[in-house]
Amino acid sequence: MILGLVSWLFGRSEPAGRVGKASGKDADADVDADELAAQARSDQLTPAVLSNDHDRSAYPLTAYLEADEQPAYVFRGGDLLISDAEGSLARKHPSRELQVVISDQRLLFVMGGRRSDELWEIPHEDVEEIYLDDESTKQYIIAESERDDALMTFFADVTLNMNPEHVREALAFVEASSDPDPVEEETESADRRADE
Repeated sequence: MILGLVSWLFGRSEPAGRVGKASGKDADADVDADELAAQARSDQLTPAVLSNDHDRSAYPLTAYLEADEQPAYVFRGGDLLISDAEGSLARKHPSRELQVVISDQRLLFVMGGRRSDELWEIPHEDVEEIYLDDESTKQYIIAESERDDALMTFFADVTLNMNPEHVREALAFVEASSDPDPVEEETESADRRADE
């Protein structure tokens, strides 16, 4: 599940879980980038971005999507900082091309490299808190998630995106996707009261 961490721990040259699929530029030839882009919530998520026409990563973003996953937003960035529960810096990814993909299932941080990419993901249901910090000259998507019983905080520099309202719209989409279904929760609560 933590593709980037597994890749990093085992020193793999290709992302864990995608070795067979991410073997070149046409790694996911069966994925229709035009169709995925047409169904996206953002006009910044184009077939060219999904196909990696701008060489921001070693492989197309489509190589990292699950078969039933629909990307909704993508943001270009700079650094990705990850801190642990004690506030110490767990990982820092400077001067690599960062792309933050927000899909209907997860946040995917793709740090582009020349020979391989490093990936970190947060499934929507694992998002504890997410917001945009744009009070300084930089803009950061800040996402908190519990990973292996430890709180991890991701700071993704998305200053390259000129429209902070567009980023906020994407983060509201994540919040709505990570909230449990209120109807289902209400039904479960009523069932518990009935059992008492």
